[in-house]
Amino acid sequence: MKAIAHRIVDLLRPPLAVRLAAIMVILVCGAMAALGWILSSSLSNNQRRQADDLCTTMTRYLARIAREATMADDRLSMKIMVTGLVTGDSVVGAEILSPNGEPLVNTGLVYSEVNSSISKGIKGRFTEGKVIAQWPWQFQGVRHISYAAPIRFKSIIAGYAVVTFNRNYLDRNYQLTIDIILYATLITMALASFPAYIISRRISDPVRKIMHGLEAYQEGDFKFRFHDRRRDEYGQLMEALNQMAAGIVRKGQLEEMLNRYLSPQVVGRIMGDVENITLGGRRIRGSVIFADVVGFTALSENMEPEGVAVILNHYFGLISRACEICHGMVDKYMGDCAMLVFGALEDDPDHCFHAVFCSVLINLIIAEENLRRKQEGLITIEFRLGINTGTMLAGNMGSKNRMDYTVVGDAVNLASRLCGVSGPGMIIISEEIYHRPNIQQRFKVVKHQSIRLRGIEDEVPTFKVLGIAEYYKDRLLEKFQVVTGYNPKEVSL
Repeated sequence: MKAIAHRIVDLLRPPLAVRLAAIMVILVCGAMAALGWILSSSLSNNQRRQADDLCTTMTRYLARIAREATMADDRLSMKIMVTGLVTGDSVVGAEILSPNGEPLVNTGLVYSEVNSSISKGIKGRFTEGKVIAQWPWQFQGVRHISYAAPIRFKSIIAGYAVVTFNRNYLDRNYQLTIDIILYATLITMALASFPAYIISRRISDPVRKIMHGLEAYQEGDFKFRFHDRRRDEYGQLMEALNQMAAGIVRKGQLEEMLNRYLSPQVVGRIMGDVENITLGGRRIRGSVIFADVVGFTALSENMEPEGVAVILNHYFGLISRACEICHGMVDKYMGDCAMLVFGALEDDPDHCFHAVFCSVLINLIIAEENLRRKQEGLITIEFRLGINTGTMLAGNMGSKNRMDYTVVGDAVNLASRLCGVSGPGMIIISEEIYHRPNIQQRFKVVKHQSIRLRGIEDEVPTFKVLGIAEYYKDRLLEKFQVVTGYNPKEVSL
């Protein structure tokens, strides 16, 4: 019965299309108001422009036909011209002035008789190259407007033609039209205002709630949920937003969890291309660091497993931050050893420099951390580091059900061997790194022992990094402070 009742309610409820149709009626009223305003403004501007064009044309016409008579000082002809121009209700006066602004002939209502200052200021009305001057004025409560044009003969101004129009008459016709449009628009808006308010409230309330939810999502609050139980399209949208927010929360939890097991760079690549994760890899030129704990067996024998885990996690946390800040990624942790890779996810032409720089930074961090722990009576551990560079395969290795993003190859194996011949606090690099451009100029490097590798008859030379060049120490201390938060001024290099 409940389901049937809901079905009946759904049938009786008008669909969104019907409600939108009602809104369109209101929008039409608004459109009429806007159209009325546009029409009234346009009509007013057009008619004023047409009236101005007409007045300008008549004034120029008088100035043109009066040119010869003015040059000949034929006042009779000038009188006939101005008298013939004053006809109807729009043109109320006309006159011709001398170059000094003195009236020569006039008829009807002219401005020079009402305000004698016209004879003194006519020249000033033609500033900045104006060819037509106009000015409004009133006489006995009636608005007028006068237009003036110079009477020119070549470059000589022989006088001025002035025509005066009844402004009230010019405005009367289009003012009536404007009033009718405005009154019709106001009545329509008044009749439509109440239903417009009711419908707009009905439509705007869920929209306002949705906007509030979107603002919460934009601020990162994906725990916000819509609790309205609507059976229309708004309800479906709210439910979809709730599911989207729940999915984002789950994705964030998954990404946060993955960040604890994988490098953030690897997690970013996985989350950005979930559908195209396949086995395989690509050949790259990269560098690898192996950072191994010295004397881990003795340490684990003398401590509880939980204590060993706490110490390793603390030191590996520092190493991980140092690796990330030097453009590398933590490939994996193998018990007491960390494997760091540079240039695997993105092409990095300076991967070799970044790897050696990172190893020097790690040594500095471990040395300072051990010093502080000794002062507090805590257990310390030492690391030995081996670095190599070369061609390697980077990609997803394993099976379809269980894979790791890692690098493999002879260059990786050699880095592991170099770590094995290193000692506490030592950084051992391969010959290829030693001969890379600028490595010897950027770091203090000396020759170390030679080692034998399986399958290679000749011994392989190795080199030990003693420190960093003077002009890179400021950058090293800056990175050190970012990773540890310690004051770099208290550290000695």
